Amino acid sequence: MLNLEKKLLIDIYKKILDQSNKRFFFDKIKLSEKFSSKVEIFQLNLIFVLFFCEKNKINKEFSKNLINYFLDDMESAIREIGVSETSIGRKKRIIAENFYGRLYSYTEIFKKKKIDKKLIEKKLKKNFKHSEIKYDFLLKYITLNLNLFSGLNKISFTDLKFDFVDLE
Repeated sequence: MLNLEKKLLIDIYKKILDQSNKRFFFDKIKLSEKFSSKVEIFQLNLIFVLFFCEKNKINKEFSKNLINYFLDDMESAIREIGVSETSIGRKKRIIAENFYGRLYSYTEIFKKKKIDKKLIEKKLKKNFKHSEIKYDFLLKYITLNLNLFSGLNKISFTDLKFDFVDLE
């Protein structure tokens, strides 16, 4: 990977990470602050970026490297929370399988001309398991960001001249 491409990958990753830690996810949407909820929202934000890359025919290697960076980061996070060395590979495999399932299902929905809000809400309820979640706000967040990434151009993306849409 070229140094310029690696820098872009890291900068995009940091942008996703910063977005995923915004307070409105926990204060307004009422996501739990557990590790699993934070991973779910990160994955959703990563899927927006990967959807953009696919739609705009960004180098497939870039998307693959971004996913690998995420999975390596998850492995580090698993180690930090004290999971035994012998089960790290299994946990990473489970995270990867879950992520690819989400990537496929959300992307299929995002590709449609008209957003099927009921189908998205069904997927959200399957993936975000917390009784207090305000799914209408989470759905609004998805719709706003899907519109953002659908209209974003390659230059704005590669120059990092875009921000996720917040609900604040």
